[in-house]
Amino acid sequence: MPDIPPIDPFAHVRIEPPEEKKEEEQKKASLPPGKQKKWFAAALYYFQKKLQEFSHTTVPKAVLQQDFDLLLRSFISLSQQDLSHDTDFLKEMSHHWLKLLRHFQSLSHQKNPLVDSFAKFIEETKNYPPQEKYSFGYYLSEYAGLKWTPFPYMDILKKLHRDFQMEGKNSQLAQWIDKLTYLKDNC
Repeated sequence: MPDIPPIDPFAHVRIEPPEEKKEEEQKKASLPPGKQKKWFAAALYYFQKKLQEFSHTTVPKAVLQQDFDLLLRSFISLSQQDLSHDTDFLKEMSHHWLKLLRHFQSLSHQKNPLVDSFAKFIEETKNYPPQEKYSFGYYLSEYAGLKWTPFPYMDILKKLHRDFQMEGKNSQLAQWIDKLTYLKDNC
């Protein structure tokens, strides 16, 4: 059977406006060149001010402490038992991480030791485990556990737990627990 192009049964109903009317509507819709520049500059200034207000909002200290505490509890729970296959735990940890990152971004313009310490902590998670294609920080930031549960992420959590059991205070997880405790206590 040959392909027959679809036919618009209402093609005969459409009425195109005359060219004069189109030009008239376009003139009404556009502003004179001088007013266009002024309007654009005013709009740009307004949005720039709004963006500055939005980007410099601060998160209350109690909210930050709660964020650090929730992530800290997740790390402590992982140190006590292997939760690498517990989907509820994976979701909670990723949720706490993303919430803390979102709140931290509102503080990132500030220069203080707390912001610097947390930035270093983030970098450590981005580089753990060493020589791996994707890091612990990558998986946390990409909603691992919330939208998807990659096996390498679960393996990293298992390794963190196992290393903590074997090395104790010298393990990476113990160091992160200490850093989160410091950040929670000093924010």
